Amino acid sequence: MRQPASTATPWHIKPWYLDLSAGQAEHIRQLGSQLQHAIDTRPPAWLVLDGWDGNPAAGRLQALYPAWAAERRTLPDPALRGLEGLAPCLLPLQTGPQHEPDVARRQNLMHDLLGLMWLDNQRRLVRQHVCGVVFIGTSVEELFTQWLLLRHQRPNDGSGAFEFRHHDPRVLQRVWPNLGNAQREALLGPAHSLWQLGATWGPWAPQDIARHQRQLVGHIGEWRVFDRAEVQAPPLPAHRLLNGLQRWLVSSAPCGHQVWLTLALRGLAACEQPTDLEMNQLLRQAQDWGLQRGQQWQDWVLWTWLGTGDGTTGAASYPRISWNTPAWQALATRMKELLRQQPTLGVPELVELSQATEPLF
Repeated sequence: MRQPASTATPWHIKPWYLDLSAGQAEHIRQLGSQLQHAIDTRPPAWLVLDGWDGNPAAGRLQALYPAWAAERRTLPDPALRGLEGLAPCLLPLQTGPQHEPDVARRQNLMHDLLGLMWLDNQRRLVRQHVCGVVFIGTSVEELFTQWLLLRHQRPNDGSGAFEFRHHDPRVLQRVWPNLGNAQREALLGPAHSLWQLGATWGPWAPQDIARHQRQLVGHIGEWRVFDRAEVQAPPLPAHRLLNGLQRWLVSSAPCGHQVWLTLALRGLAACEQPTDLEMNQLLRQAQDWGLQRGQQWQDWVLWTWLGTGDGTTGAASYPRISWNTPAWQALATRMKELLRQQPTLGVPELVELSQATEPLF
């Protein structure tokens, strides 16, 4: 990343073809300085990558520092036997570029990685190639033992095993505020702390969607630092960490982002879209109705938010639906009954059949 000739000249990050304003570049430089200070003062730091194969950050690191790339440690997940390149992996930040005699070259590498983290964050639904930095007070082997337990959750309530991608910023940052101290202790395990860039959870502005995918938009997040609580509690079993609400928080995030993306593509301004709290309420209600996660949730939230309009004019054509009001309770009852009979029914068909019983309009 070259120095700007003036405050009006953008910076250019070559690997990802990103253009940054001088202000954006300055903020990335500040983030890099904050992280470097932590690397110098905390226990050994490891860069967290979401897999090596197909990861542009991995390709960049392999090309610049092949010996350092060879030091990576990969999570030995039996579920990915034969596909180890897709498993999370760690690179030691105390070696490799830390001993690069060219300080500017070393700093530029970190700026490159921060630029990619920002790019992935603003696109939301894509793979998060660089997840953050973990500071480990013990061995990587101990950390990976904990990560394997966390990754494969087996709840006590009989709801079935599920994958908990706790290293993903979108996942961890959605669930962390709802964890108790004992759960946080279990999640961190032998790690001293974990640093990630703040992940976005909220409306998606149409102008941000319309811009080139290689142009950074909006406000880059600050570092989110996940430390142990001041008052420590005995950790819980890592493989039975999350309760039902917390599992819902993890599983509902992609649906929320997809709904915001759909509304943005239909031209609804950010102020016309559900807020973060409203989206949580809508997704929770979709689950309570017995709808299946994925397309059913998305279609139901869109239909609820847009009322009987499709939003193609940039705003809802009719008032949004409030299912708890008398005007909508009869339809809600019929829809729920149909869902019990035909749980895989698509939302458009569900609405049509429910209204056919007793026309709404």
